Amino acid sequence: DSYEIGVKYETDDLKGLVNASIFYTEIADMQREVNASSPTAGVVQNIINTADAEILGAEVEGRYAFTDSFLMTANIGVIDAEYTDVKFDISGDLVVDGEDLALSIPRVPELTYGFGFVHDLDLGDKGSITTTANYQFKDKFAYTDSNVGWVQEYDALSANVTWNTPYSG
Repeated sequence: DSYEIGVKYETDDLKGLVNASIFYTEIADMQREVNASSPTAGVVQNIINTADAEILGAEVEGRYAFTDSFLMTANIGVIDAEYTDVKFDISGDLVVDGEDLALSIPRVPELTYGFGFVHDLDLGDKGSITTTANYQFKDKFAYTDSNVGWVQEYDALSANVTWNTPYSG
């Protein structure tokens, strides 16, 4: 079962916009990839209904046009995800117990956030130049079901400059 409630707000002058939501998901019989060693194949991957889980999160994103040619954006997301019942050994210790229940659900960072901007420079009959820059942060998260592998937190910065020519073809 999944539930979400959100709100959208736009300023009277239409320069600013904010979207916010809170969501909750209950997952029964979550299918996970379980890897096991094999004397003939090396690694065997099985898809198994391993656990039940709950995910609670919130997201806020917005943008604001400071001028007709300069727009700023921002976002943040927070997620709390946890197993509520474990039916299969996902830790790899051959026992279904509290160690399995305490594992992090893979690929679910607790925190993400970022900001950016878009700038348009009108060049008249020569076209325009659009410049963008964005920064994003993503918290560390488990990569494997057994939590042996992790993706470390990281920062990403991207930028782009585009000349929009007045010519077609």
